[in-house]
Amino acid sequence: MLHALMTHELIDSYTGETQVISGELWISRDKYKIRADRQVVLVDGEISMVYNERQNKLIISEYEPEEDDFAPSRFFSDTDELFRVDEINTEGDQTEIVLRPDDPFEIFTEVFIRLNADLTPDEIRAIDQMENHLITRFAEAHYMDYSAAVFVLEYPENAEIIDLRK
Repeated sequence: MLHALMTHELIDSYTGETQVISGELWISRDKYKIRADRQVVLVDGEISMVYNERQNKLIISEYEPEEDDFAPSRFFSDTDELFRVDEINTEGDQTEIVLRPDDPFEIFTEVFIRLNADLTPDEIRAIDQMENHLITRFAEAHYMDYSAAVFVLEYPENAEIIDLRK
């Protein structure tokens, strides 16, 4: 399981606007959890849960990968099913892997993963079908033993729960 501090940018190709989110991230094979801006997002491959602390509201929905603007776990697991490695470039102690999809309908048309010498990610850049750019930079990234407890979403008992799976 990977743990890191991260900064995620979404650059809209049409408007030129940039959205930036900074926070803490945990990634395992088929799950990820992000804590950022008084909000926690937990995705387990089947269900998406978003807890907004300001509103004290939890939204639960079925996970739709094609609607996920931020799916780092898909680049670190099962990529052989979604992408092919087109290039591997090494510069200094970093390696950049360029991925391209086999499926023309895949949401991302190109993905660039830059890894440090210890194989922790430094940056992921992805370009989607609409030519939006998604850039995630990692700091203090390190691998740790898997812990199911990390992928439990904690929220107050009095939180409003909106379950969209019904």
